[in-house]
Amino acid sequence: MIWNASTPVPRRRGVFSSEFFGAVVDRQSRTGWLLGFLSQRQHFGTLVADLRHPARLHLFASGDGARLDPGQTIITDWAAACPILLDDLQPLDSYLQAAAAENEVHLPANPTLSGWCSWYHYFQKITAGDIRSNLQVAARLKDVYPLDLVQIDDGFETQVGDWYTFRPGFPDGMAPLAEEIRREGFLPGIWLAPFIIDRRSRLAHEHPEYLLRNRAGTPVNAGFGWDRIATALDITRPDALEHAVGVVSTAAHEWGYPYLKLDFLYAAALPGIRHNPTLNRAQTLYRGMQAIRAAVSSETLLLGCGLPLGAGLGLVDAMRIGADVSPSWYPERGALSLLIREEHQYPSVRGALQNILLRAPQQGVWWINDPDCLMARPTTSLTEAELQSLASAIALCGGMTLVSDDMTALPPDRVRLVQQLLPPIGVRAALLDWADGFIPHLVRVDLAGAGGDWSLVGWFNFSDQPQTCPLDAATMRLPEGDYWLRSFWDGQVMLLPARAAWTPASLPPHGVRVMAVRSASRGAPLYLGGNFHFSQGMELVNWQPQPAGLSLRLALPRQAEGIFDLLLPETPQTAFLNDAPLVWEKIQPGVYRFRGAFHHQADINIRWG
Repeated sequence: MIWNASTPVPRRRGVFSSEFFGAVVDRQSRTGWLLGFLSQRQHFGTLVADLRHPARLHLFASGDGARLDPGQTIITDWAAACPILLDDLQPLDSYLQAAAAENEVHLPANPTLSGWCSWYHYFQKITAGDIRSNLQVAARLKDVYPLDLVQIDDGFETQVGDWYTFRPGFPDGMAPLAEEIRREGFLPGIWLAPFIIDRRSRLAHEHPEYLLRNRAGTPVNAGFGWDRIATALDITRPDALEHAVGVVSTAAHEWGYPYLKLDFLYAAALPGIRHNPTLNRAQTLYRGMQAIRAAVSSETLLLGCGLPLGAGLGLVDAMRIGADVSPSWYPERGALSLLIREEHQYPSVRGALQNILLRAPQQGVWWINDPDCLMARPTTSLTEAELQSLASAIALCGGMTLVSDDMTALPPDRVRLVQQLLPPIGVRAALLDWADGFIPHLVRVDLAGAGGDWSLVGWFNFSDQPQTCPLDAATMRLPEGDYWLRSFWDGQVMLLPARAAWTPASLPPHGVRVMAVRSASRGAPLYLGGNFHFSQGMELVNWQPQPAGLSLRLALPRQAEGIFDLLLPETPQTAFLNDAPLVWEKIQPGVYRFRGAFHHQADINIRWG
């Protein structure tokens, strides 16, 4: 599941390996090199860095021992070497753009997606009734949190591999649910795992020839899932590939699901004895993905999950960019919890955040980033600080925002949290310290709107102890000057003078601070942010300062209730929201906090003098 068979596992200090591409950097000179491949159509490429003296870099493409017949040729994917500057906002951009061009990536018109997923509340204990009850809540609360997608995850099929027979909780199959979801105005989505097989499935017993086998003739080990060892299809067999593609085509065209979450796709690339010995593992997987893409319409949105990154480029519209989240910060597995605490690939919020942040720059260049789901319910083991970190990382990632709770039981404060993340920001984040530690702590998203330009800066505390986060313009990679900062989660507002640092109260363990940062204007009104939306500014769509007042418009595709803060040159005398009096208070010199509610749009008029 986790490690590519052809990638060396370094055992010596100072020796590292990386899949597809990797960067070697000098933190003192703030320079480095990225080496890798532009695609994985022909081979799985690997970078090995031996940083002992003398340092060496080894870039190679694995042929997996595939047979090359007389008169035939093999050519690798293009290799790439790219100098990088660590302090660039997007230091990997030249490579990311080149790989996108090589794979002819065409992104969906909408670079974001929001929705509900059944998995992290119901897991496999799901029924059609559960789907319908959550669908009804989502439909009733469209004006509270407008979602695009309702996605049915694992648990409907009798066994993984037996996709055409359904558990008792789905007596009518999957097509009627797709129609109901569509009728309520949502995009119907469904989970499938076309390349992996439960050994107990009817397919495995009726077609043992479909299974990928090892040299001993037994089915390959595809990893531990569903509390047992799974196996894989040999999709170099035309009939096995036809079966896998047929499942996907049926879900899209006959059941009516235009959104397909395809999981455990690595299974097609496991080592084994293949029906066609001239195809290596990378070629097998890529051709399988090509066949799936060709079998569905161009309007079908494909999400790759458990898929080596290069194998999805140009073929999937969205990509899971990290390990599974879970209802806990650290991995939990009963008595084994302490033993697996540092296994970053095991489901946990901490492990997921590592890759959510590191792969944030892929958003909108390679695909829509899927950072996995938000669990907002109060019954998880997550602290409030940990929940805020998960929500912040998902929002700052800028791609998909999926909630995975029982919507019928979500309390109002957690409904409010979900609401504040919608619609998704859709803007790519920059990692300010991506090469300076094991996990990035500082993330910046640059935004622009009616009130001018601003940045969101997130600082994450991955430590088990409280930590302070002194911030100045240089740390945030902003030009020298005065800045207004507004903290989203606690509403704190402060002026950061030029050449000064702000050291706020310490962050709790696993907590986050997200600030809207705006250049301080002198004598002019300034929108500082609020809690209507996580971006603290996307809701502002019109801004018209006047000699003795200010007119502005707030707009969101939903109901909104909350506060917003303004820097004003004089004390307000009157304030109205859609012609109704607006309440305000002075929270510090020149800064006024207004409280109000609106439905989709608010026209606000403030007068002073």
